[in-house]
Amino acid sequence: MSHSPIQRLTFSLLAILLSTTFTLVVAEIVLRVFEEKAISASLDFGDTIGGGLKEGGLLKPNYNNYVIDSVGNKVKWITNSGGFRNRNEFLKIKPLNTTRIMALGDSFMAGYRMRQKEFLPYLWENWLNKNYGEYQVSVSMVGSPKTGLDYLLKYGLSYNPDLVILGITLGNDIWQTSDLNFYNELIPESCLIEKSSLEKMLWAGNFFYSHLRVVELFHNQPRAIINSDTKYLKARLRPRMFDIIHGIGFFLKDLSAETEEIWSVFFNKLLEYQSLLKKKNIKFSLAIFSQSYQVQPNDWELAVYEYGLKKSCFDLMLPNKKIKEFCSANDISCIDPTLEMKADYINNKRSMFGPKGDMHWNKEGNFQYFAHSKKWLVNILKRETELSKLTAE
Repeated sequence: MSHSPIQRLTFSLLAILLSTTFTLVVAEIVLRVFEEKAISASLDFGDTIGGGLKEGGLLKPNYNNYVIDSVGNKVKWITNSGGFRNRNEFLKIKPLNTTRIMALGDSFMAGYRMRQKEFLPYLWENWLNKNYGEYQVSVSMVGSPKTGLDYLLKYGLSYNPDLVILGITLGNDIWQTSDLNFYNELIPESCLIEKSSLEKMLWAGNFFYSHLRVVELFHNQPRAIINSDTKYLKARLRPRMFDIIHGIGFFLKDLSAETEEIWSVFFNKLLEYQSLLKKKNIKFSLAIFSQSYQVQPNDWELAVYEYGLKKSCFDLMLPNKKIKEFCSANDISCIDPTLEMKADYINNKRSMFGPKGDMHWNKEGNFQYFAHSKKWLVNILKRETELSKLTAE
């Protein structure tokens, strides 16, 4: 039986298509298997944590090993005998003529996957010692503001800090401070764009394309900030308000009763910090750590597309405004370089966050935050020094 030229061409094209598809599927499976093996054989940020609260927070004491960074390279991670992320040891008796700053916070403050000399508190300490005298910046990883207060009461205050800086990661730190059971609340349908069947197909195709390891060999497709349900498309079609990674619900202009209640718990916890530290004559300050989609406009465009958001429902500076208004009303110093970092990104197009939707700073992000917080930090310390002199007199 003979076939026409058109039939032979059709069979050839189908054979090429099927063999190509089979090859790509096999390559994808092999790449994922090797990736899993490489990850399981490497230490990561989670391996630096363990044993509950201790002198230096939640990090393991005497840790000196390599962990992977955001792109899979190895970086050195060191903690001292108390579990502080510092090379040097800290005595509870503060050395003479030394100002001690306690940097409390989550993975941002602890330098998630960053080298020992590249993350924010180290940059603060190194710069202060080069320019202003003797300073110690102890780094205590506490996970959330709620845990941080427990840490201060149990361990932190015994190290006699002059200044406590609490890092606030927008979204998850606000939620994690609360025990309220609103975690599964969804973004209102009125703030989501209804997709047609064709749009859903294109959206799903883009999602799968951007997660293919074969594609990543040639091109790192940009992704929106991930959510905590990374394996499920449903969570992207109906995102949660209080997802601990993207925290999109906190940026809604019309705040729900649940959101307002979470904010109330959060601010009351900060007042507990202030009351406790004021009794000990310790200065209390906040450092706001923004989401990547606040700093990098293209990340916001990706989030809008990925989660199907209506832009008109959101104010990307709303949480910052609420925290700064609270600080102003309660005489708490607060640093928020979000807009300055956004301007830097627009001007130089250098990403400040990890790849593949990672919400954490990379080296550039740590440095830019440091650069925009130096003046603020010095002003706090000068004010503290002046108050100490007045108290002594």
